[in-house]
Amino acid sequence: METRSKSRRTVRRRIIGAALGVLFAGTIATVGASPALAEGDGWMWIGVSADNRVDVQQNSGNNGKYHIDIWYASNGARYGGTGDYQYSGGTRGQKFGTHASVAGKRLCAKLWYYNPNTADWESHGSPCHTY
Repeated sequence: METRSKSRRTVRRRIIGAALGVLFAGTIATVGASPALAEGDGWMWIGVSADNRVDVQQNSGNNGKYHIDIWYASNGARYGGTGDYQYSGGTRGQKFGTHASVAGKRLCAKLWYYNPNTADWESHGSPCHTY
């Protein structure tokens, strides 16, 4: 009787472990993924986040200092941006105002990289998205 009970517990643990493994793997795969409503260029993307806000993310580049500027495509007026930050791989993002505040407008974002060899800022990516 005790052997059968241990066997059932072992089977339950394996099933629960497998289910948690699948759940965990699915979670890792979606972290940092750009949403369906986004436009990107390989270095970064701009779009609508899951909580319905303007979202920009950097997903590629050399380790170093960066910043992102965001503006309205129609007139070049500044919408927002990040301050300087250190990037060392992975996905780095920031959320801004609500989607409703820019509905029907086209925003563009530009990723700037500080090249220590030239002591100057370089443009790396400039996607636009119509909200």
